[in-house]
Amino acid sequence: MRIDKVPSIPVPTGPVQARFLSTLRWLLYFGLWTQSRSPAFAWQAIDCRASWQDGTQTQSNRDPKVGISSIRRVATRRPVTIAVPTPVDELLVGLARRLLHNHDGPSEKASVWDQSTGPKRSGCHEVHAGESGHVNDYVMPPFLPNIEEARKMQTLHEKVQWKNVRPPAVAGTFYPANPTSLQRMVDAFLEEASCIGPRPKAMIAPHAGYVFSGPVAATAYALLQQRKGEVTRVVVMGPSHHVPFYGMAAPRSDAFATPLGIVPVDQEAIHAILHWPQVELRDDAHRLEHSIEVHLPFLQRTLGPLPIVPLVIGNASATDVAEVLESLWKDDRTVVIASSDLSHYHDYWTARAIDSETTRLIEEKQWQYLSGERACGFMGIRGLLKVATDRDLQVKAVDLRNSGDTGGDKHRVVGYGSYVLY
Repeated sequence: MRIDKVPSIPVPTGPVQARFLSTLRWLLYFGLWTQSRSPAFAWQAIDCRASWQDGTQTQSNRDPKVGISSIRRVATRRPVTIAVPTPVDELLVGLARRLLHNHDGPSEKASVWDQSTGPKRSGCHEVHAGESGHVNDYVMPPFLPNIEEARKMQTLHEKVQWKNVRPPAVAGTFYPANPTSLQRMVDAFLEEASCIGPRPKAMIAPHAGYVFSGPVAATAYALLQQRKGEVTRVVVMGPSHHVPFYGMAAPRSDAFATPLGIVPVDQEAIHAILHWPQVELRDDAHRLEHSIEVHLPFLQRTLGPLPIVPLVIGNASATDVAEVLESLWKDDRTVVIASSDLSHYHDYWTARAIDSETTRLIEEKQWQYLSGERACGFMGIRGLLKVATDRDLQVKAVDLRNSGDTGGDKHRVVGYGSYVLY
């Protein structure tokens, strides 16, 4: 949730105004405390250590009060962000808006870049003080509970038959938490994309917030939808944004949950690749990772509830990845998806030049020249292209844009590309 262009208004000093603001503060306290008692309430903002909606990576930060208690220290920068736990009902959003002295309606666009500190933190709804960069001391008190209490609040929104289900980590931030809203958004992206093109045996697609990269990812998924009924399993590889490790991490979970339902994990396939020394079972690598999760609603709407093999990639060579893919990718009934954004934090035109060159390298399968400066998921892409070279598959770019095209600031952008292998 974003609110910008907030006028700079001095702090009220009269007793009536002060009492009014104090009342609003305590109403916000009470509302959040009440919602925290609800079993469906999830504090997605807690322990969101490195997830940013436009694809940013950053240092880990486990302080649950960041964005709240630090608001006064960054009040001279703009835009200033106030973190509000999600999901938050309209009453609480309205209260936060009033505390910022802004009566405009919320905007669906979910990105603002701070030129001095980088893009905003994801993992929560945010209310921004815009052009003036001025926030007074009445903005919002530090009210978040500690991390352990917040984790206890996280529950699935439905009862499931599996005992071990990974709950969604970025629902309500990277994509809507409401099932109806999410389905409508994904379907709208797919309807706008062309379904004329190659039938993918594998794909490369971005993993940022849907308002940024959703239309680009949909271009590839609209083509994949042609293969509904043919595909029986999907291997999804994504880079690790939270946990540093060597190799590839598979989950112990029996399924992954999204607001659209449950996606089963093919544990039989996972156990079949555990003999490779670069593969290990690590739930910590999957717990907060968004690079795989954001693809699941698209898969649910295009191919249905097929089993997946989710693999988070830490530090792995192209050979490491290729060996595992060869074990899993036996026939055309399995589709492989490599999750990756492209260049980060260049201006619009520089990013376009870099991403165009990266696209040339990908289409020509020159995987040896790919690096983290060109694509955050380059390790998965390199392994996929190595296998594609051995199998003589063709690679075609079907969409290439950046966050400056899809709604973000053009001064610092993140690139997104969709590619199909056939």
